[in-house]
Amino acid sequence: MNLFNFLVAGSVFLVLLLRTCIVSADVILYNWCPFPVYAWSIIGPAVSERFTVSKLSEQRFPTSTQPSVNIKMTIDPDLGKVGTGQLQFEYTVDNKATFRTYWDLSMIDGYIVQQPPPTVIPSPIPNKPGNIFYGHHVTVTPRGNVEAGNSLSKCRQVSTPDNKGFNDKPDNVYWTPYDDQTSMHDCPVGFGDFLIDLCGFVRPFPA
Repeated sequence: MNLFNFLVAGSVFLVLLLRTCIVSADVILYNWCPFPVYAWSIIGPAVSERFTVSKLSEQRFPTSTQPSVNIKMTIDPDLGKVGTGQLQFEYTVDNKATFRTYWDLSMIDGYIVQQPPPTVIPSPIPNKPGNIFYGHHVTVTPRGNVEAGNSLSKCRQVSTPDNKGFNDKPDNVYWTPYDDQTSMHDCPVGFGDFLIDLCGFVRPFPA
């Protein structure tokens, strides 16, 4: 193989390797709650099977480069149709222009829940519907290149505090559809996973 062909072959291999790395990370859901969680993904028109994530177990969702991926979670076996709502982790991978993964955690769908589940009450706050996981401390932790030390980076750990009052808005999480400024995050496309911990477990960040 001459030098030109070797360089071409090397470039093709590098492109394939980078493409593989871009889509090789996972979104991993960890259930620390005292109840099972039901989770599924929506990628374009395709809807995955529903997974039952038992207490102290996990479920992996391979990342996709298709736009507007949505991973939904609920404690209702009927997928939130009885008014318990759905927690949503949403992301889009841009591997052509910005080489960023744009993501958010959304609690805009559902109702506030009383303890213990599944007793539900409608939200008393106009335009703030709440969610079944409200007060259960949900944390999303990016792994890999998280741009540690860059104070301007939006690649951050997002966590909803425990037992917040009904009038408290979770920081950095969609509570209404108008929270783009505080609740849309982005990380560099890389090799790391997104770890979603339900019900209290908070990981060190950055790792």
